[in-house]
Amino acid sequence: MSQFTEKKLHSPPTRTVWQDLVKHRAMLQFFSESFSLILAGFLVSPAQDWGQLLVLTWFTFSGVTLVYRQYYFYDQGRSLKDNLLRLKGNKWRLLILGQFLFLCLPVSFFYLSWLQIQFFTMVGLLGIIYSLKINLGEYSFRLKRFFLIKNITIGAGWGALVLIGANNFTAEWVLGVFGLAALQVLIGSAVRDVKDIDKDIEQEVNSIGVVLGREGAIYALHLFNLCTLALGAFTNWDPTFMIYMAVIVLWRIVILLKIQFQPWQTKWFHQYNLLTCSIISALALIIYLYGIPV
Repeated sequence: MSQFTEKKLHSPPTRTVWQDLVKHRAMLQFFSESFSLILAGFLVSPAQDWGQLLVLTWFTFSGVTLVYRQYYFYDQGRSLKDNLLRLKGNKWRLLILGQFLFLCLPVSFFYLSWLQIQFFTMVGLLGIIYSLKINLGEYSFRLKRFFLIKNITIGAGWGALVLIGANNFTAEWVLGVFGLAALQVLIGSAVRDVKDIDKDIEQEVNSIGVVLGREGAIYALHLFNLCTLALGAFTNWDPTFMIYMAVIVLWRIVILLKIQFQPWQTKWFHQYNLLTCSIISALALIIYLYGIPV
């Protein structure tokens, strides 16, 4: 083997390859955390269908892959036409789209309830529309530029995953976990905004960090986090649910303190922030194994 070949084999990945690896890792984490909320809803539901959970897993992976890619393109300022052209030239994305349209969707219509399909459709549309660039004559805007619209949209979309997993929207525990997930994801999206203040100013996005400033935004998120304890009303202040919420609220307090006093530790803005969904699911699993009053 020549020195040139050996050097090439052992050389570090190029910037383009490394960025692609980071994107795929981020997409896998988004899938993991979105599935965690589906699983949390499934576990606190009055009834479970494990075959249906497998279909939900497949649907979620396909949906997250498509929506995440779509969001990435729009976030980079690409048009719908450019999106479609790039999709046409990528065999992997075409394969994901093809199996979603011709395999996943037909199976889902057979195994999933109409309620789940409706919520999945809403989540997918919210994931695309909130960052979509809308052109009105000479003017263009994105819904994400308006104060709190992006955060409310993300919170509602991710919270709805709990309802999808539960296939129920009337049980007390299901409503409680839905509210908890929606509010915590809303706060989590605002945490990411605190880090991206300069970027939001450049893109004319009125995020909570831009409007309230870094310190003001963090204090507001502390207050909002504590207010989530009011969700206990959904379960008539059930002690188990109150402990469940308290653990999540304490975890969020740790995250907010970390970004407030150690902002250079970026993992608290991203990986540990998203990990909140996994903790919601893990606690639901513990409660499921020991039984909950539904």
